[in-house]
Amino acid sequence: MKKNILLVVPIFHFSFFIFNYLYSENKVITDVKKWEYIETDHFKIYHYPECYELLPVISEILEDTFNNTTRFYEYRPSKKIPFFIYRNHNEFEQTNIVDIGEGTGGVTEAFKNRFIVYNDGSLRWLKNVIPHEFTHIMQFTVLYEESPLLKALRLARGIFIPLWMMEGMAEYNTADIDATTREMVIRDMVSNKNVISLKNLSTFNHLKPHQITPAYKLSETAYHFLVDEYGPDKPQKILKVLRDKLDTTAAFTDTLNINPGLFMKKWEEWLYEKYEAQITGYKEAKDYGLKLTEDNGDNIPDFNTNPVVSPDGKSIAYITDDDGTNKIVVMSLETKKKKIIAEGNSSEIDVIHNEKISFSPDGNILVFSGEKTQKDYIYRYDIKNEKLNKLPFDIFTVKSPSFSPDGKKIIFVGMEKAYNDIYEFNFDDNKVVKITDDPENQSSPSYSPDGNFIAFSQEDSATYQSDVFSFEIETQKKTRLTNFPGNETEPIFSADGKRIFFVSDEKAGSPVNIYSVEINSKEIKKCTNLLTGAFNPYPTSDGKSLVFVNYRNFRKDIYLADISLLDNKISEINHENFSVESSTENKYLALASPVFPYRFKPSLDVLVPFVMYHSEFGLFLATYWQASELLGNHQIYNQLLYSSGSGDLQYAVGYSYLKWRPQFIFSSVGENSEYLTTSEEIYKEKERTQSIAVIYPLDRFNLLSTAVSTKKYTEENSTIDQVVVDQRTNRYSVAYDRNTITGKYLYARFGSNLRLLYRCAFLEYEGDIKYKEYVVRYEKYFPVFSESAVVLGNLFVTSEGSNKRYFRLPLRGFSHSADFHIYNRLIAATLEYRFPILTLENIWPISDFFLKSINTFFFTDNGFGFNNTEEYKNITIDEIKNSVGSGVRFYTFLAGYLLPVTVEYAKRTNDFGDRWSFSLGVSLAY
Repeated sequence: MKKNILLVVPIFHFSFFIFNYLYSENKVITDVKKWEYIETDHFKIYHYPECYELLPVISEILEDTFNNTTRFYEYRPSKKIPFFIYRNHNEFEQTNIVDIGEGTGGVTEAFKNRFIVYNDGSLRWLKNVIPHEFTHIMQFTVLYEESPLLKALRLARGIFIPLWMMEGMAEYNTADIDATTREMVIRDMVSNKNVISLKNLSTFNHLKPHQITPAYKLSETAYHFLVDEYGPDKPQKILKVLRDKLDTTAAFTDTLNINPGLFMKKWEEWLYEKYEAQITGYKEAKDYGLKLTEDNGDNIPDFNTNPVVSPDGKSIAYITDDDGTNKIVVMSLETKKKKIIAEGNSSEIDVIHNEKISFSPDGNILVFSGEKTQKDYIYRYDIKNEKLNKLPFDIFTVKSPSFSPDGKKIIFVGMEKAYNDIYEFNFDDNKVVKITDDPENQSSPSYSPDGNFIAFSQEDSATYQSDVFSFEIETQKKTRLTNFPGNETEPIFSADGKRIFFVSDEKAGSPVNIYSVEINSKEIKKCTNLLTGAFNPYPTSDGKSLVFVNYRNFRKDIYLADISLLDNKISEINHENFSVESSTENKYLALASPVFPYRFKPSLDVLVPFVMYHSEFGLFLATYWQASELLGNHQIYNQLLYSSGSGDLQYAVGYSYLKWRPQFIFSSVGENSEYLTTSEEIYKEKERTQSIAVIYPLDRFNLLSTAVSTKKYTEENSTIDQVVVDQRTNRYSVAYDRNTITGKYLYARFGSNLRLLYRCAFLEYEGDIKYKEYVVRYEKYFPVFSESAVVLGNLFVTSEGSNKRYFRLPLRGFSHSADFHIYNRLIAATLEYRFPILTLENIWPISDFFLKSINTFFFTDNGFGFNNTEEYKNITIDEIKNSVGSGVRFYTFLAGYLLPVTVEYAKRTNDFGDRWSFSLGVSLAY
């Protein structure tokens, strides 16, 4: 699970804003929560009423984490720490504290030293994510707990602390709660000899998809090595040296008497030596069956998961992210032909959940779970008629649907408050029945072939360990079938109903393999002996075969195995050794704290001043500060640039109100400047603009926006005390944006971007300018081969009115100077072919600068401008401007942030002129 640290440095603010605007999704707030908080000895726990049931367990986990972590690091924060809990991930994504993505599990924010996590119904999850994020609180407290002024300066230097040091320390603090994932990815990398070097983990942003979790776990092993080799006191000593010097090299030399490079070398030797002894004696997935999914040729890891076999045995359906977005594919087992039946980033579905899917008994219907506008749904897809619809019930979080043998019902997992329970939906009357109702987390339910039993996995609230249970529908009797020290999950009945297949790690850190338990005898057999992991077993209806998922080389692929060829060895850890009773005892104490209402209390986040004085040029002053309240619903910032020598002054003040779905943004910007003409006359310019904008996201990909602004511009000849220009522009605009552009890695290859804009300057309220403008911009990506893309862009602009504006043709190879702004209407198009020529795995040339990919592109730009309808009617082919060219784009990372560098050459075909251009950061054709 990906976890984020937020380190915001104002100098990058503008470029990040532009990049996020182009490629990020909209935040849709669907419900305004009533926030409250309780207090424990060391925390203020912010929550809303729907989370109240979680507070006892969260309080205990937080205080246990505080005591264990502060004891280990010999440091205790002096103030109570703000902690925020969200009921589920959909509501977690709506927070205004930081921006949250689908893969984010928890975030620690440095400015106010607060951390936020979401509840997924599992106490084991909370026991994992809370210690991880609290470690970041400790790090930020030790490293950056200063005044807002000093914190900003230390944060600016702190971004160069390698991320493996920060995340490895946090993962180490979670102990062995997620040891199985750690050991799986490490065994995989060691056996494939593709361990990612720590020197390449100063940041994780450059890593390919599905390499993030291995990076976290590798970073964790560095601390296991540190403690094993140098002693348990070394992590806290390194942290304290980092506090004093904010220098990684000093932290290692002062603490270990070796430099970071030597430490990394020793760690890698230790890692291979430790794990090479653990990777023998296992089989590969190909030893059990046929591999059904393959790399698509782009050498970027994919996850192909949750396979189900059609009732006729001729095809499988599964979830894949082979183009960067989850989609459901049906593949013929005979021809290997694939058909996409549902995908995210669409008008019906924002995200397809990576959970169980199910065929109806006749094979005509497929059900799965997904998300639309921050709410979960069970989707029903009619394969024959190619129709998709949502099932009509209102449970906020749902997943893992499974058909009954008669096709009249489905069972699924749902969460209304704090815990996951099992529900049943009847297609005949559209009614939902709650099957289980307890604080134990349940997952992966499935019916028995006769429809009388349900198998599912349940987490024990005392041990955080999951077991397989059966539930008899008629008697409502629940029976535990397994109780390994590890976790048993993903149960599925065999075709004859006599046994249940499931996956287990047996104990923390062991490989996840497929097992089966006989329903009557309770005998457990181990079916596979894989080095890394087996997941999502699903038997065919004839009982002869089994599909499953194997993790290998950062990928998950699907295999089809002959059940008779599975190992089927009696498990060394068998059922008879354990009780069949489930622990339901509530070990958590009642809350001692009263509930307090949330109070609005803004505070300064950061203050960045810069002051310089020169005897000849005078005083130069630059400042930036921002403030907010704890929920982030109110945000204000101010920046100021002043030079006494030239008299130049620039300022900007902004305020955002983000509590509701419509976002309100107020801003005021201004500039004073002066210049000397060739006739030695001094001109002074003043410009003041005030604006209010309202942004209303329709969903993740579509939004409406409107803005109203007034700009006052004056120009004065101060030499003769004469006002040359005194002009006010009052303007409003309305826009619609749809952006579905995505990419699997580094660059976009899929989706489109549409912008429709109407802008009007009016004379009312002392306005001096009048015009109307219409803008249509459309960009479409067409994926070609495995890594390339064809990009088609179109632009139409028109300005009309007594003060209509004039534009230049936005074609590469043509001048950008004001002399070419001669058209009030223009049409332009671009066609571009992009493809990678080199992808690099290693850093170059230093640890904080990565060159990951070199791409080239060829393009042709076309366009023409005109000023009236008559000119448009009489235009000839010779008047259409055209350029052709090519370029190279270097995808680099600086201090963890993507920084594309583009060099391009364009040749005009009309007059054979040419033009070179260079861009750093986001490059736009127009």
